[in-house]
Amino acid sequence: MRTSSLHCVEQNILPTPKYPHWTHAIHMAETCHKPNCSWLALPTLNDLKDPPPLMPNPELSGVGVILGFSITAYLTVVLLLFHYVFVYDPRRIGTRGQEYINPVDRGILTFIRDRVVSWTPTVSPEVTFTHTPVDLAWQRRFEYAMEKSVLILSDTQLVTGLAILIAGYSQLDCGISSYHWQIMVYVAWFSSFTFLSAMAFLEGYFQTNNNLRSIRIFFMCILGGLMVAALLPTGSRNWLDAAQEDGPLYAGLSAQCFFRHGIRLFDPTAEFTRKYLRAIPGSFAKRFLRFLERKATRQDIGAAMWVVPHLVVFAGFTTLRAIYDVAESMLAEIIWLSFAIAWGSLKVWNTRDLAWITRLPDGSYIPNNSTNEEDAWSFGQTLPLVLVLLPILAMFQSYRQPSELIRTSYRN
Repeated sequence: MRTSSLHCVEQNILPTPKYPHWTHAIHMAETCHKPNCSWLALPTLNDLKDPPPLMPNPELSGVGVILGFSITAYLTVVLLLFHYVFVYDPRRIGTRGQEYINPVDRGILTFIRDRVVSWTPTVSPEVTFTHTPVDLAWQRRFEYAMEKSVLILSDTQLVTGLAILIAGYSQLDCGISSYHWQIMVYVAWFSSFTFLSAMAFLEGYFQTNNNLRSIRIFFMCILGGLMVAALLPTGSRNWLDAAQEDGPLYAGLSAQCFFRHGIRLFDPTAEFTRKYLRAIPGSFAKRFLRFLERKATRQDIGAAMWVVPHLVVFAGFTTLRAIYDVAESMLAEIIWLSFAIAWGSLKVWNTRDLAWITRLPDGSYIPNNSTNEEDAWSFGQTLPLVLVLLPILAMFQSYRQPSELIRTSYRN
């Protein structure tokens, strides 16, 4: 037996592992190699000989990983929209006790709740609060359940987003491909926008829990920094050149080489921005409008020349104010987040399609079967989807909690 082992070592042949689960470890050891970046000196990729093959990496770009992150992001947007329609209160109290109501949210919600959604939930008498109407009791119970659900959902995405970015950075020295790096960036994109959705959803919660807010923003800054650094190599003209302007598309090129080539939420009423972007400029605009109005309404022959300037300035003022109200509303934030997550979905699946077919320098195409392993439902593919159940279970559990616990939560 010893002689056989020595013979295998001398011939550089790895013996068949005694235990089947060693096979994956040996495969990882074989695929972890120092990337060869000699192609950076080539004028175009047409001159590249023996390009590195694209090896499967299901822990970063597997179908389960992508579905887990994307479903969680869309689930957050759906919960945010559901909360906006049924529970959201457009009234906000600033740091000095002043009340502010966004006119866009007030108009949209008044129309929806009065004319579109006429729905009153049925709540049993034992779950009502003392001196509290039944509908308000349901609203508090429902809001409390959704708050806990989204809180767990956002924390899960924040941790898993950091984990997948750290895993990607740790594989740079092992030659992680540009294709898998791009998938990693888009998957982390879902994590960041899921957290942004949760921050908008839980703005009232974080206003009363400053320490928890600071902790989450700290980790979000780390996630954002890793995301910005991960985007640096994607600016290269050879980075996943789908149009193949500089030669064939080689998705197996090392992301580390592109790095070398490149080197060569605290106020719910937005009081600060409203002061300097709306209140102060608005006061000057109103004074100027009053000046033009006085000139245009004088009882003399020169008043006619002030009518057109007054109308132009008034139209511009009302247009800018309407745009600001729309941009500041919760509805605009939901729409913006929806478009951002939809864009991320298209990009991640389009990038994944690039790995299925390889174009050769002569213009012919060959299928790339090496990435089929990324569609296998292993433990790493199933876990992200199972984690989606956590916020749903948390919502159900919070909704069924005794009323006293919910009252205590709102008092705190």
